[in-house]
Amino acid sequence: MRTLLAAFLLMSAVARAGEALSRPPDVLHGERYDGRNVKRPARDYLLVVPRLLLVPPRLLMLGLGAVAKPALEWNERKHVAERVVAALTSSDGLVGVRPVFNYELNFRPSFGALYFNDRLPRGAHLTASTAIGGPETILQSAHVTVPLMHGRAAVDVDTTYRRRNDELYTGIGMHNPLPFARYATDQADAAAVLSLRPLHPLRVELGVDVGIRRFADGEPYGGDRKIGEVYCIRGVAGRCLTGAIDERLAPGFGAGTQFARETVAVHLDSRRDETSAGLLVDASAQYTHGLGADASSYVRLHGHAGTSFEIWRHRALYLGVSADDIIAFGSTPVPFSELVVLGGPEDLRGFQRGRFRDASSLVATVEYRWPIWMWMDGSLFFDYGGVFGPAFSRFAVGDLRPDLGLGLRVHSSSKFVMRIQVAYGFGSEGGIRLVIAGNGNPS
Repeated sequence: MRTLLAAFLLMSAVARAGEALSRPPDVLHGERYDGRNVKRPARDYLLVVPRLLLVPPRLLMLGLGAVAKPALEWNERKHVAERVVAALTSSDGLVGVRPVFNYELNFRPSFGALYFNDRLPRGAHLTASTAIGGPETILQSAHVTVPLMHGRAAVDVDTTYRRRNDELYTGIGMHNPLPFARYATDQADAAAVLSLRPLHPLRVELGVDVGIRRFADGEPYGGDRKIGEVYCIRGVAGRCLTGAIDERLAPGFGAGTQFARETVAVHLDSRRDETSAGLLVDASAQYTHGLGADASSYVRLHGHAGTSFEIWRHRALYLGVSADDIIAFGSTPVPFSELVVLGGPEDLRGFQRGRFRDASSLVATVEYRWPIWMWMDGSLFFDYGGVFGPAFSRFAVGDLRPDLGLGLRVHSSSKFVMRIQVAYGFGSEGGIRLVIAGNGNPS
């Protein structure tokens, strides 16, 4: 009897083994071709919680992608974009024109065009753009890159002109009792940068910049008054003196500034792209000295360190910290326009551009990035930062401001990028901020 039972068990085991061998392994669910059991790495268990927390924003962005997908598929079937691009581009794709549009909530929008030419001698590249939002909103820029030493070095030359009368000024520091105000600016810059790549992930930059700034009373916009009605010199009766801005509240406003600026910077990025794992480090030192009647002299130090973790299939979590500090020499204060500024589409994204201004700043960022579709990717971000006095004096954790937001970017191989960004800044200074930009950022 025992012999029969053992034989039956042996035959059952052989039958199950034969069934397992006849069925192909399910590699999508972790089964190996050799039949061995696979232990899930501890990393997968640690990522369960962040994956669950990121489900709502991912579903939201997938919903936005689903809305946009039919239009993109229709475009692919009808080749509408290809025909438009072909009409605006040379047959070899090296010369062409693209649209430019910038919209940022509470600022005047602008529209224009970008011209690019990759057919220049010695492999040089040229881009030039113009965006106009009226006679008092003119944004122009030109950029030329000349590669050297078989791509191991390059010279970049930039020129920019910027004219606006809706710039935001909220005073200096995190706590300012005066209302927001608008001012006008005319500014021009010309810069040249030599970039060297001694190693593939490392880039060293040496640059020089010459700039000029002039300021005037702005126009009321977005519910804010003119700067001449808020940051003015007041008479005995407390009334503003016409055309007189208090230089203690806005240093350098009356005479403006003109300067020469030298920069040394080091950039290290070991990532293959924005959604891969790696390390990002930036460090720079800028020395600025005023020209002519401008006697200001100062050094700005900047540092950024970040790391990216690929959570799953081109989905990455980025953690970064940035710090800036301005050291002034002599008794002439740093012009208000050259102080560290936070707020806008690049740093504290839940606050208006120019909302916080002082001699130093600290910002921490957490951003989750993932692909949505072939030409579309999304991001969920959290920023936390603030501005302080020289050498981070008056620093207080309670003064830091947080924000939270979502971003959507549509990009193509035809030199066109569009992004839509919505963020909310917590606290009385924040609120909803919306940015829509094509082939450029609001400025």
